[in-house]
Amino acid sequence: MDELELLFSQDHAIDIGGETVDVSPVRLGELARLAKLFKGAVIEVKGTPTEIATKLLTSGEADRIIAALSVAARQDQAFIEALELDDAVRLLAAVIESNADMIKKKLMPAISQITAALSAGASASPD
Repeated sequence: MDELELLFSQDHAIDIGGETVDVSPVRLGELARLAKLFKGAVIEVKGTPTEIATKLLTSGEADRIIAALSVAARQDQAFIEALELDDAVRLLAAVIESNADMIKKKLMPAISQITAALSAGASASPD
């Protein structure tokens, strides 16, 4: 599959660490586990999927990212931890790409709405 096909396909397989890993958008149950993993975390998500993946895996949040990658890629955490950094970056970038549409069109607007509602509530003075 070439880069253009990957760009428009949300589901694809990628060879990582001697295994073929099927990557697809996260499911509802996985979202709940991911939300718990990232509760209270501040993570920058600017750049290409590869740049974001590299930043995340080499950040102070790497333990959370590894656990999240295990959930999102549907692989044992031991498998993820045993990967070479370049393979982990490629896998995380593939997961980001598979979920980019959902993140951009659904998750980010929802976060913006929640943030706006919280800000409005915080600025309202009690009577």
